[in-house]
Amino acid sequence: MKNVWRYGVGSAAVLGLMGLATSPALAVTGPSLPDGDKLYVIECDSSDAVPLQLFGLDPETGSTTELGTGSGGVTNCGYQGAQMPDTDWFYYFDGGSHLQRVDLTTGENETIGSFTLDGSLYYNAASMTIGPDGTAYVFAYDDMYTVDLETAELTYLSSPNIYDLDSGYPYAFTYDYITEKFYTVETGAGKLYEVDPQTGTLTELGANPDFYVYSMSFDANGDMWLNGDGDHVSKVSIADFPNSAAWQDSPDISVDSGTLYSESLWVDLKEPEALPSGGQEELAATGLPVAGYLALASALVTAGAVLLVTRKRNA
Repeated sequence: MKNVWRYGVGSAAVLGLMGLATSPALAVTGPSLPDGDKLYVIECDSSDAVPLQLFGLDPETGSTTELGTGSGGVTNCGYQGAQMPDTDWFYYFDGGSHLQRVDLTTGENETIGSFTLDGSLYYNAASMTIGPDGTAYVFAYDDMYTVDLETAELTYLSSPNIYDLDSGYPYAFTYDYITEKFYTVETGAGKLYEVDPQTGTLTELGANPDFYVYSMSFDANGDMWLNGDGDHVSKVSIADFPNSAAWQDSPDISVDSGTLYSESLWVDLKEPEALPSGGQEELAATGLPVAGYLALASALVTAGAVLLVTRKRNA
């Protein structure tokens, strides 16, 4: 499910070269959520967690809270999904294309059934999401389907033909309640698209080939949360998506047996209308914006400081 694919820059090592990593007063934490929002990830790393284990995640520290007991009877990697509006149920699917749902409060995990199309098993699903009216969509490389969440039966809807553009797969696909639009990121050229599921129309918003995105969700401030490019999650705005220096990474996700790799995350929004607008994080002891250090780190990256291996889902 995972294989060594490319090299990237180790931000922690870069900060060490800058003399910042060992100074408590200058310690950089991960990105923060709006007050009231909650972030969850599902296992894609059976060496460090039971199959399809749900975790609550604190992105500032990388610490997790285990919820439920997972679902050991199915394939071990959870893929992009979404929460049913006005419920605690998060719907997603696993590597064997079994439609699952998990209660974000209790961690109760249920297998609904295998995806089917016209009565036959269907294995080409790349991602799924749910719109504000409760309609569930499955993005399957070139085509878009609706899916019955009680039976896992697919119904053809449209053909965005995203693979034909850059030979990339739409593993990340979600709805943003702030802009009221659907978005996807494909893995060929790292392009971010607005997508209309009904017509299949794609609108390109920018590209970032430095990161492989396999799951995405939006918080109450309209910021994107993404994962799939390592044992962490990242935060960036739509406008800053092409700017790698603007991406904020969490510390590696910590679980009892090590660090956790995930390809399915979700932000549970809580009363977004009452939340403050997003602002730039600051270092507690200095008041210096984190973005300033990121820019300097980016300069060192260009010089080629250090390499870390990241991971990519097999196509």
